[in-house]
Amino acid sequence: MPQKPDPVLDAVPEPAPAPEAPAPEAPTPRVLANVAVAPVTGTPTPPYTDCLRFDATGAVQNFVVPDGVTVINARVWGAGGQSWPDYHHYGGGGGFASGDISVVPGETLSVVVGRPGGFGGGGTGLGAGGGLSGLYSPRLQRPLLVAGGGGGSTSFTDGSGGNGGAGGGHSGAAGAGFVPGKGAVGATGGAGGADTHGNRGGRGGDLGSPGGANARGVPGGVVPIAGLGGGGGAGIQVPNGQWRGSGGGAGYAGGGGAACDAGAASVGGGGGGGSGFAAGPGVSGGVTTAGSGRYAANKTDPLYQAGIGDDYQPGQVVLQWRAPAITVVPGGPPDVTLIPGGETGYPGVRVRAEEEATGLRRTVRVTLPQGEGLRFVEEGAPGYALTVWDASGGMSHPLGTLSADGRTLTFPDVLLGLAGAGSISTMWVAVRAYGTPRQADTQLAFQVGDRSANSTPIRLVDR
Repeated sequence: MPQKPDPVLDAVPEPAPAPEAPAPEAPTPRVLANVAVAPVTGTPTPPYTDCLRFDATGAVQNFVVPDGVTVINARVWGAGGQSWPDYHHYGGGGGFASGDISVVPGETLSVVVGRPGGFGGGGTGLGAGGGLSGLYSPRLQRPLLVAGGGGGSTSFTDGSGGNGGAGGGHSGAAGAGFVPGKGAVGATGGAGGADTHGNRGGRGGDLGSPGGANARGVPGGVVPIAGLGGGGGAGIQVPNGQWRGSGGGAGYAGGGGAACDAGAASVGGGGGGGSGFAAGPGVSGGVTTAGSGRYAANKTDPLYQAGIGDDYQPGQVVLQWRAPAITVVPGGPPDVTLIPGGETGYPGVRVRAEEEATGLRRTVRVTLPQGEGLRFVEEGAPGYALTVWDASGGMSHPLGTLSADGRTLTFPDVLLGLAGAGSISTMWVAVRAYGTPRQADTQLAFQVGDRSANSTPIRLVDR
């Protein structure tokens, strides 16, 4: 071994039903397409080096802040409300929120991606409200960013009904139609629509509360993390049990659910949109933008994907970050001379932090040159070890996995041992020469994360 080198609202009593006109049928809802079930890598925008997209899965997802990363750029779209396109009534588009978030390496952020009429807190109704999308800090127990969902639309085969209000911005839009739900404003939920016969939709939930129940006691939407926002209010049913008003969208506060005219039965309204929020602790440059009619907000963003947040479509959360810059150069133990069947050599590289990089981890891969008769050597554990001499003089020996062809060792999640800008660590592996004696000069190929360099020079000799 070489020497170290130098350095809800309550339900109200049901009103006496007013005479009803025969009710037309509600159309059959379309079914949402399947969506991705895991975050996927995306292409970042400069100056970021990494990007991850979170799609709607119907569950809270987690994001662990990478080591060495102290700022995350987040862009969040809420879900659109349910639509009835065959009858020309549409849910409101989802809102947008973005900002740079100061984070602690290794901490976990909770990610919620809303869908229409389900996960994310949209209110129930003939047309369901869209769920919110957002980020929540369990460490701080506070919401960071929230994009409001759009209200659901109401439609019937006779052509009556109303569109849902778009998600916010600071304020969600009111729905349309006879007695629509109101949009949320800031942390205050929107009022539910109410007719003269005592039918009313549920009030949107304030921050931290579920959406209010309608006059028949049907509950509103529930946000999966209570402190993240407020649920959409429930749309109303008429006494025959059919839905006649639509649900509000969830958000930092939820939009109100719509009601109907119990005398006409078919005349209903759209739900109100949920509000947005971009001023959580540690958020700088926070922006919230309201959707426009049936369309999502901020569709011109370079990271926007077609259809996301539009009427009856799920939302999305996109996170970007910049990994601390490092350089990798040949170096470490002295140049290596190897004789076939002889002693072990230790070719390596030096890793330098170009900026603050404490706790930085990377996958390291080391590959042998083709046709030079070199093999990796197991030492210690047993196993194939990578020796890392860190910037403070300590040593670690993470173990790697050898590829089927014997040419590449992979060491996952290696602590690089770097400190402040300019700090240097050194890493090496053990190799020997085998086969026919010959004279040649060669090197190993090291890849540290996305950076690569050749190792210390290796001289092969025949004696």
